[in-house]
Amino acid sequence: TYDNEPRNKEIVNRIERCISNNKRVVIWPKSIKEKDINDMFLAGHDVQTVVQSNVYHGLEAQLKLNDWKRV
Repeated sequence: TYDNEPRNKEIVNRIERCISNNKRVVIWPKSIKEKDINDMFLAGHDVQTVVQSNVYHGLEAQLKLNDWKRV
């Protein structure tokens, strides 16, 4: 998984490469404001459930990424 930094061009590029290689990626929901998994845990989120609920691949991943990114 990558950090929740939709404005970080490097993160967005890495996710795009994974999608192009038909790998599964986590696209964080907009309700998650924390930057990384450690911060999410400290904020009281059930990180495992959040990750499992937001894994995408293929066209669905590309659509989710386009909605998530802010670059």
